Amino acid sequence: MALFKSESERRAERNLRIKQAMREIQKNLQRGEKTLEGFKAKAVRAQQIGDQAQLAAIRGAMKRAFALKRTQERQLLAIEVALQVKDQAESVNAFASAMKAVSQAVGAAFGRVEMISSLEEYEKAMGKAATLQDQMDVFLDAASGMETVDADESGVSDAELDAFIEDAAVAAEGDLVDERVRAGLERVRKEMNR
Repeated sequence: MALFKSESERRAERNLRIKQAMREIQKNLQRGEKTLEGFKAKAVRAQQIGDQAQLAAIRGAMKRAFALKRTQERQLLAIEVALQVKDQAESVNAFASAMKAVSQAVGAAFGRVEMISSLEEYEKAMGKAATLQDQMDVFLDAASGMETVDADESGVSDAELDAFIEDAAVAAEGDLVDERVRAGLERVRKEMNR
């Protein structure tokens, strides 16, 4: 094992860590969807048996789950944006390296190395100054999105939760009616076969 890693090895490790983080957030989002479906089924059951206390507790849990889902979606978006900024920075770096090599070649050919390196340093400073503010804005926006949200500040209204639960209750009730109809038809068939 080498004592020092090359730039390409370090870049590959960074890219791997980024992809792993994105996969983990995506898995969390999928688990969150399953959690919401579970809460929805439990809310329907609580509504069917008329347990308002359980329904209220489930609604609070659903609000927190929705808030967590939105936070994770914002985190994933922040990583995706940062990844694009990183790709842009690497592209600019490649361009700057090429320009430096060309500038050195031109400087050697014409003997004006000081002028070219001064221009190069100026361009680098201006490029860094221009992108630093953009990168800082992206970072601050991403960091502000990682704050936890209380259930009451989740942005999910009680009316939205009611509609979410009611849709599931209607579907469950339809399934129950279908089962009763099937059972009745089966009884009629048995009676006719006698």
